[in-house]
Amino acid sequence: AENVKNAVNTHLYNASEKSYGDFGSNLFALAMGVPSDRYDDVVKTLKNEITVKYKSHLNTGIFGTQLLFETLAAIGLNDVAYEVMNQTDFPSFGNWIRQGATVTWEQWNGNDSHNHPMFGGGLTWFYRTLAGVNTDINAPGYKHFTVRPMLCTKLDGVSYSNVTPYGKVASSIEKKGKRIELTVSVPVGSTAT
Repeated sequence: AENVKNAVNTHLYNASEKSYGDFGSNLFALAMGVPSDRYDDVVKTLKNEITVKYKSHLNTGIFGTQLLFETLAAIGLNDVAYEVMNQTDFPSFGNWIRQGATVTWEQWNGNDSHNHPMFGGGLTWFYRTLAGVNTDINAPGYKHFTVRPMLCTKLDGVSYSNVTPYGKVASSIEKKGKRIELTVSVPVGSTAT
């Protein structure tokens, strides 16, 4: 993994464009880790690519889409992720919903399979980032989990729940004036941070 990361940072970065490339390439680089002296430039390039060049629409395939929303949140662009998620014209999840989709499709244009979970990776942003519920690989099955929500400025609240082997896990975040209230349900037999 370290060799791949070093190869990407050595051979794929274009210093004059301050970019690893379009269509998710900057996402992959940021998710792997870019050198600190170019980090801010790559974040700025990615933000411009998404918000200006693509007018807050998806420009990624299945692998980039899986990284898009959570990576944007992790680098301080959660509001950009929210804007992308809330588009309703092509290409977007909202465009699929507008056409009657209840599951993810294989292609943004609607061709091929209309039951294709590969684009579903981007949807983890709802519960892992917005609601903040994350499992612990050292205590699987929600034996231990963490709750660290990252609410977007345009959202007044988020709620999420999941039935686990130990019972119901829930996270609810609500803005109340200048306060934010977090309510968490931890099942008996589980622990949470």
